[in-house]
Amino acid sequence: MKSLVHTIAVFCFILAAGCAPVPSYDDLEAQAEATGDWSLVERYERMMARRELTRGPSCPNGKILYCENMVSGERCACTSSDALRAFSSLR
Repeated sequence: MKSLVHTIAVFCFILAAGCAPVPSYDDLEAQAEATGDWSLVERYERMMARRELTRGPSCPNGKILYCENMVSGERCACTSSDALRAFSSLR
């Protein structure tokens, strides 16, 4: 029974920590200017860069992301679905 209570307590603690508010970039920058410690700003920038890498590129409504593998790497562009259909019918 004690083990179950401890498990529930740990779970609640983790859940509460995950719901903690994240300070904005401007707040972190203002704090860094006041203290001279830029480590939290750098950590925030790394976190946002990782998030962008996992998301990948996105296109506006009505457009589709089309990617081609080239010798120099992958090339992607947003194109309309009609243009993509016309292009694929030529192949």
